Amino acid sequence: MQPREFRSVGDESPLGWAVILGTAAQGELSAPSNAQNAHPPGHKTRRVGTGRFSCERGRRRGAGFTLVELLLVVTIIGVLAALVVPRFVGRSQQARETAARQEVVGTLGVSLDLFEQDMGRYPTTEEGLEALIRPPGQGDASNWHGPYLKSATIPRDPWNLEYRYTYPSQLTEIASLYDVVSAGPDGQFGTDDDITNHNASQRDDRETAGGLHSR
Repeated sequence: MQPREFRSVGDESPLGWAVILGTAAQGELSAPSNAQNAHPPGHKTRRVGTGRFSCERGRRRGAGFTLVELLLVVTIIGVLAALVVPRFVGRSQQARETAARQEVVGTLGVSLDLFEQDMGRYPTTEEGLEALIRPPGQGDASNWHGPYLKSATIPRDPWNLEYRYTYPSQLTEIASLYDVVSAGPDGQFGTDDDITNHNASQRDDRETAGGLHSR
């Protein structure tokens, strides 16, 4: 066997070297592509979901509440309302009664006492509480230095009803006293929930005593 003859670089033509280099470059570029595409026998290709389908799936998951969840929320709200609303209603009623007692004894009571100091008497039943904001038509009104109320009209009770005024008193046996009555929550005079200038102070004393005993 004769030894293989090698040729120097100079023996090859430029065209030959270009063909050799081009072929080598094409083989190196195509080899990795073939390696990447090659899979062992039985290999299953898994297709990854696109961004569009992933977004749609996320929207389906956060679309809203189920019927069971909505029913549960409604039930919880109903239970809380049943527990809280009656307490607020009771507090509101109690606050109105307290405001009526304060107005009967405080605002109207003080104004009537000022009238009595100037006029030497309380307004009559016919004059009513109007005598606190304008001079009475009966007798000498020269000593009247009103109005004795800051408001231009006679205030109504917390239930938007007029106070009933009588003088001399019809609720006590003392003729020198007067009666100022609020019909109370039921809106009817002569019932147990009436608030007057006589029982208002007694109720306040009982509540104060009850609070001290509870402590």
